[in-house]
Amino acid sequence: MLVGVDGGADALLQAGMRPEVIVGDMDSVSDDALQSGAELIVHAYRDGAAPGAARLETLGVPFHTVSAPGISEDVALLLAYEKGAELIVAVGTHFNLIEFLERDRAGMSSTFVTRLKVGEILVDYQPRGRDLAADRVRVGGPGRDRRRDRRLTRPAALHRPARPAAARPARHRLNVMPRVVATRELLAPPVDVWDFLAEPNNLADWWPGVAAVRPDRSGLAPGARWQLVTGPQTGGVVTAYLRRRDALGTIQILEVRPRQFVRFMFVHDGIEAKLLLEPAGGAHTRATLEIDGPWLRVNRTLPRQALNRLYALCQTAAEL
Repeated sequence: MLVGVDGGADALLQAGMRPEVIVGDMDSVSDDALQSGAELIVHAYRDGAAPGAARLETLGVPFHTVSAPGISEDVALLLAYEKGAELIVAVGTHFNLIEFLERDRAGMSSTFVTRLKVGEILVDYQPRGRDLAADRVRVGGPGRDRRRDRRLTRPAALHRPARPAAARPARHRLNVMPRVVATRELLAPPVDVWDFLAEPNNLADWWPGVAAVRPDRSGLAPGARWQLVTGPQTGGVVTAYLRRRDALGTIQILEVRPRQFVRFMFVHDGIEAKLLLEPAGGAHTRATLEIDGPWLRVNRTLPRQALNRLYALCQTAAEL
């Protein structure tokens, strides 16, 4: 997947490739790039102001808005990391101490933290010769050429012609609904686990980011809608940036098979969750949690975190 950060999207187009995601404040990217069919993510200020959004509204192209400290480069790296990238190759990004200090920008400190978080899956590729010259523009006095076209891509892709959009596998598009599954054996029989799950208020104890639940009178039944007081952990990386800790959300119960299966949806995020309970040896329960939803909303660690909390609650109950 190719991700262009602001003007880096144009650099990809000039190299014969098409970005699939464009991240930035949209002040240094061309209209052609913005209308190329890429998913657009506008980097907003911490107070939520997003000057770049007005330009995209004028162009009539859909976009997401992410309010985050730091620079757009950080947002692109974190998106790739949170979506489970096994390798991130950064081209033309800021990666050494001199570049950080020369930038003289308060937000640059977040780049240190971002790179620490992303860790060893991040590789900085430095182009040579003609590619390097294409990366640089003059932004200051003599001797102050800096890279402004920033992009995340694969080194081999720099010399590979672009494939037609129709030839790209569907799995590379962000509108594909990703699916994340986790399984864990719980130290309680299925009937006890189900009785705990059937109480709506207990959702706050095991689902990450849910602070409180205000269920309707239906309880755990198809068609029921619960109001949630949610935190920034619910959902994916975009939700984490946008949502206030006390924001209200809604969960809708879609399907229930008592003591065995429940399917529900977080309406705000468009995330659907399925929880299956199966008997395991020794009066234990094998719990399988599956979530799927929009690419930018699904947090790949969410099922595992939720089942870990459920496991801890069952273990505590077993020890009492």
